[in-house]
Amino acid sequence: MIKIFSLSAGNVLLIGLLLINANKVEAKVPHNYGKAEFNITVPYNKKLSFTFCPDIKLLDFKTFNEALLGVGAEYKIAGFASIGSIYKYGWYESKTVIYPQNRYAVFLGNDLPRFDGFKLKSRIMFANYSEFEDDITLSSNYWRYRVSLDYSRKGWFTSPYASYEWYYNTSDASFTKRRFRAGFTFDVGKRKEVSIYYMRQVWLQKTKAANLAGISFNYSLKPIFKKNKSN
Repeated sequence: MIKIFSLSAGNVLLIGLLLINANKVEAKVPHNYGKAEFNITVPYNKKLSFTFCPDIKLLDFKTFNEALLGVGAEYKIAGFASIGSIYKYGWYESKTVIYPQNRYAVFLGNDLPRFDGFKLKSRIMFANYSEFEDDITLSSNYWRYRVSLDYSRKGWFTSPYASYEWYYNTSDASFTKRRFRAGFTFDVGKRKEVSIYYMRQVWLQKTKAANLAGISFNYSLKPIFKKNKSN
């Protein structure tokens, strides 16, 4: 009975978040995208890890829109908190013209212990990157605030999750964008995961929105450095 109740609560929570988000963005005109992500994590030890994360995005699932190559590092400063940074270089297509772009970010993450199958995470990030609109490059600094929740049980090969993120533009001194994401993560092998998801992104001060369906391939290598066990 307890397992059935917990599963139902998780499903109800995810469905509720989807409905709340959908009701708030009906007035926006959407663009549709498909995205593929690849995340390779290279742990140095139990606290420090490095990440290589290329991705590609297609407009209407067929036309090239954006590609990024990212590298990052993350360090656990406590049992539930970590700090990190990431740099991405990429290309963005607008009206048959390809524009280069750079993205820099530092972040602080909070990963709470799992409780009754649920795990709550949060992240605050300071990022600088370019956005493109009408062939004009707009470089902005953002504070990004994200909360996420997933549900899993021992022995499961999949777990549902949902997240919500707000973008605060320091130039405009206001929240200018929000992003909702929900999906399922599947264990497909040792240190291997595949995630499928739906994402809705809304620009708050414009009649502009985007629907995105994506797939993410995640692979973690063995730690490079391990402490020798004492005899």
